[in-house]
Amino acid sequence: MARLLIHDGLHPRLAAALEPLEALIDWERRDRSAGTGMRIDCGPSADLCARLGRPCDAFGVVHVTGTKGKGSTVALVEAGLLAAGLRAGAYLSPHVERVTERVRIGGASIDDLALAAALERAWRAREDAAAAGSAAREATWFDVFTNAAFDALRAAGLEWAAIEVGIGGRLDSTNVVPGAVCVITNVSLEHTQMLGATRAAIAREKAGILKPGCSVVTALPEEDEAGAIVAQRARELGVPVRRPAPGALSGLDHAAIDACIAGLALDALGERGVRGRDGRAIGAHLLDAPARERARLPARAERFVV
Repeated sequence: MARLLIHDGLHPRLAAALEPLEALIDWERRDRSAGTGMRIDCGPSADLCARLGRPCDAFGVVHVTGTKGKGSTVALVEAGLLAAGLRAGAYLSPHVERVTERVRIGGASIDDLALAAALERAWRAREDAAAAGSAAREATWFDVFTNAAFDALRAAGLEWAAIEVGIGGRLDSTNVVPGAVCVITNVSLEHTQMLGATRAAIAREKAGILKPGCSVVTALPEEDEAGAIVAQRARELGVPVRRPAPGALSGLDHAAIDACIAGLALDALGERGVRGRDGRAIGAHLLDAPARERARLPARAERFVV
């Protein structure tokens, strides 16, 4: 999905901060088929992140990838953390109506001026990299925006953020974060020209977000072709895996499945000792009806009248 009407209705400072990014490679708008020269490499993002002082280290992270449901899962995790009284936010992509949708603070889109300031800092870091000849000189639109988002989340003083992967996982711009909980919602054939022609190959790319010491949440059973890859990687790292009970997702619609996965991610945080303001362990109990309602995202089951 392409970015829509990127400058419409934005504060002039935010529009100006976005302007230089328009000259960069933007794979959300380009043909991703074989032979187009698409570069997938998180080296420029890692360099840019370092030049900004690794803002993603300032808050705990739930890192979410998957073929379907990852954006909704991110929003639900954020809603659960907020329901616990924690200072939480999220990073999502793409946006539908307004570029500020990509960065959420306290359950709402970031303020135009806060995003503008973060983009200005990220752009200066890219210019410094260009002068030094380091990896971030090749940072794409998504590399710059992603690290600006992390910088904005740090500036907001968040304790936790749910972060959505753009494409795949292993080489995605977001894969500079130290995910405490790493979520792989599901795996279907997608972006096969970049991620591989089988579900197992794609799962290997998505499992690239797993880090030593993390907790893993997935809806994929271990006996599944893709699930076996995730389980293998978790064993290599010596990290625990949480899955829904056998048959627990049978007959559920997409929204209920996303809520189940988000609930397991919150349970995993609780097991890691994360507690809400009331002293109670974080968990799936936080995803009550009001929290689920707050987690709605633009164009996800939203009706438009034209």
